[in-house]
Amino acid sequence: MASAGIRTVVLSFAATSVAFGVLEVGIPAFAEAVGAVELSGALFAALAGGSLFGGLAYGTRSWPGSLPQRYLWLLLAFAFGLALLPLARNAVTMFVLSMVSGVALAPGAICAFRLIDELTPPGTATEAYTWTTTANVAGSALGAVVAGVIVERLGVTPALCLAGAAVFAGASLAWLRRRSLVPVAA
Repeated sequence: MASAGIRTVVLSFAATSVAFGVLEVGIPAFAEAVGAVELSGALFAALAGGSLFGGLAYGTRSWPGSLPQRYLWLLLAFAFGLALLPLARNAVTMFVLSMVSGVALAPGAICAFRLIDELTPPGTATEAYTWTTTANVAGSALGAVVAGVIVERLGVTPALCLAGAAVFAGASLAWLRRRSLVPVAA
């Protein structure tokens, strides 16, 4: 990964994958804790529905700001949405909060992959996407493992806190390295 910008996107977006791993464990654990285990799938669908809505809304118009700026703001919006999940006390509230938090997910992913396209030096696209996929899978696995330990030892709420914290950490990294997200003219 010769490009500093690619490293920034890969690492910051991998933090989003940590959140996915946390949610893969945390949402079913939450549903079980509130006596609604049969609604686990609906809670995941709410997150996906929010993401679908966000992606469609994002794709229908031009948005102000540069691509790196939009990426940073969308990471922060996703982190904020996920930070609300631990406030849920029943399945209905979790459904609504999951849908709200999902709105920034697809637009953030769109920006991440567009940044990878723009920042990848000629002839290195396969490497860039391989690193992106590897980091995302590893992040998701790490998030699931850590969330499982936290759920067992501390409960569901602290585990859900990790999802928002992970994305906020990724957004912080991207902000600190924001200059690397601007393509260098050839």
